[in-house]
Amino acid sequence: MSPFLSQVFTPIVERIISCINRPMEPDDNEEYRDKLNLHKSYYLFINSICINGVTEVIASQNMEQVNSVLGSIVEGASTSPDSSVKRICFMSLKKLVEGWIGGQNVLLDYPSTSGFIDYVYKEILPICFVVPLQPTFDLNEGQAYLCLGEIVSLLKELVTQRGEEFLLYLQSQYLPSLMIPTDIGQEMSVRLQENDMKSLKIYFKACSVLQPHVAG
Repeated sequence: MSPFLSQVFTPIVERIISCINRPMEPDDNEEYRDKLNLHKSYYLFINSICINGVTEVIASQNMEQVNSVLGSIVEGASTSPDSSVKRICFMSLKKLVEGWIGGQNVLLDYPSTSGFIDYVYKEILPICFVVPLQPTFDLNEGQAYLCLGEIVSLLKELVTQRGEEFLLYLQSQYLPSLMIPTDIGQEMSVRLQENDMKSLKIYFKACSVLQPHVAG
């Protein structure tokens, strides 16, 4: 881990968030575009940390900052109007699940304990189903389709890391809470254990449209 990056991480994040939250002049389209670009730059910064295998830079911050960063990634995946930003966020979440549940690069106790696993089930898993149902999420658009691929990859990573525990939770608790029929939930669990990403994305899309009210 880079001690320098760990030291400057929080000041950089706080400065970016401060700029994003700064009041904006009404009808200032240029400032609005600047803020969208700044949002994307922030998520690219977080993603660069995740994909380069130094997620302990995030884990080494104080708990408030760790939770703030996690929340910001979930928010970006959920609310960004830009499908490419959503995709970046899901990529980051997959890497965090891989590192923090897999336990390879964690310096803090929190991410490697049931606390983070609970967070995954309560905050991260739901957006994997909510986001594809959003009216603005058009799977005919390239970035949205790629984003769906990242969502599927994240779910498959959860299968890799938690195995039967995750599949049982998905079948017996989460999918029934969405009123997904038992047979479809079981089929999705089977598909998540297969390596055919293309057919899984198609099935996931078909399964999602069963519950259009979830996105609301």
